[in-house]
Amino acid sequence: MRWREPEVPRVFAAPGAWQHPRPFLEMVRATYGHLPLESLGGTYSWTIRAANRDQFRRAGLTTLGEYLERFLTADPRPLPYLAHVSVHRNLPALKRYLVPPAEFGPNWVDQPRYDRWSGPEIYVGRRGCYFAGLHVDHCNVHVGFVQLSGRKRFTVFPPADGRYLYTWRGVQFPYQRRNSAVRLFQPDCEARWPDVRKASPQVVDVGPGQGLFLPANWWHVTEVLEAGVTWNVRIVNHTNIAPFLREHLLGVPRGIALAAARLRDRATGRKPTWP
Repeated sequence: MRWREPEVPRVFAAPGAWQHPRPFLEMVRATYGHLPLESLGGTYSWTIRAANRDQFRRAGLTTLGEYLERFLTADPRPLPYLAHVSVHRNLPALKRYLVPPAEFGPNWVDQPRYDRWSGPEIYVGRRGCYFAGLHVDHCNVHVGFVQLSGRKRFTVFPPADGRYLYTWRGVQFPYQRRNSAVRLFQPDCEARWPDVRKASPQVVDVGPGQGLFLPANWWHVTEVLEAGVTWNVRIVNHTNIAPFLREHLLGVPRGIALAAARLRDRATGRKPTWP
């Protein structure tokens, strides 16, 4: 399948994404169980490591093997969400067994040297784990997800809904306004962010052996419905290469404005502000 106008999220069958007779997590544990949890992270590695460090410590976990042992044996002790594990950086020997569905092709950036954009990553979580930060992925990339096991719920918003989502500018190049202050899982969400009532969210559930194609600039947040593993990859090709490059060009003046604002705030002693 090849999409010409990737405008709507799509769920499809993807039963052959993991092509090894041994289960995925068993392979990860056998090959990379020695890795320190604090060393893991994908495109946003420094942010994720900082956010998860205390969670892993409180759970008494130091290595990936310890984490997977607790996950695979249904150990009742608390287990944080393991997010943004880079395939290229952390699990390179397993890349050849992860075969992207045809719905994700062509993908011009699915190579280690383009990891800043493609960033194939693994997420492991129990029921109830969620990625709370409503966001769009950077640089106008499409995003593909494959549920290797378990079930996950995606709550997605079309690009035009950004005006209702209390967005703020990211701290990484190209400094897009791609993050939202809205926390959908908070009971007082609509009271704190009333404009979200004007948005048009869609709920998409993805089960084992299924994939989800999410077009560029769709806002999304996820919740694990059934313990499992998600593999995701970002996609650039003929359908989004022009806006992808344009976003990089726009990042230059944004970066200059940000640097100037930081210098001004430092000189005046004010709290840093975002231009």
